[in-house]
Amino acid sequence: MNYGYIRISTKFQNVERQERNIRLMCPDPNLVIIKEIFTGSTQDRPKWRRYYPRFMPGDNIYFDSVSRMARDEDDGVKEYLDLYKRKVNLFFFVEPGINTEVYREACQMQIPRTGTEVDIILEAIEAYQVKLAEKQVRIAFQQAHKELDDLRQRTIEGLETARRSGKQLGRPCGRCITEKERKAKNIILKRDTLFGGDLCPSDCMKVIGISRGTYYKYRNDLSKFPIA
Repeated sequence: MNYGYIRISTKFQNVERQERNIRLMCPDPNLVIIKEIFTGSTQDRPKWRRYYPRFMPGDNIYFDSVSRMARDEDDGVKEYLDLYKRKVNLFFFVEPGINTEVYREACQMQIPRTGTEVDIILEAIEAYQVKLAEKQVRIAFQQAHKELDDLRQRTIEGLETARRSGKQLGRPCGRCITEKERKAKNIILKRDTLFGGDLCPSDCMKVIGISRGTYYKYRNDLSKFPIA
């Protein structure tokens, strides 16, 4: 069975782009597309959780990127390795270098034995290759989520640039963003459920330590700029 998994963690993200890339990898007309559409109550990927136990050996799952597979690095690596052990094939449009078939080749690579003490070293090399392949998977998840963090930062910088160029975004134009505001907006982009985070507005404003009015002013500014 062929599956395509699409997850948008903010209301600004594009479902069509992800689906287009997945269908480029798998033109199967019977491809089952699983769409995880963002809402404030779907932070635990309910559709993914529902399908996850059903995946069978030989099934293929296609993703636009590893960042769409899981919300954080640890969960991503854990699920990747679990599905690999279950002989489920994973394919990534953006990061084909960590498709499970590539990982499997690295793990199954065997060096001919010599029948001497050198075999001890060869076994160690094979074990190292497996660890190295696993590390490459982890690095891919780290990089994907770093790019999302960088994108959030560029969003904040875009707001500041827009203000300096004279655009009115909720406060007098020409006024620069302070370091305190920058940090607050960074947390909002990362933690607020509107942008795919794990905190409701009331909890998020407590974490930041700002008033309700200020919080929603910052939140409104950020909502005007698509971040992914």
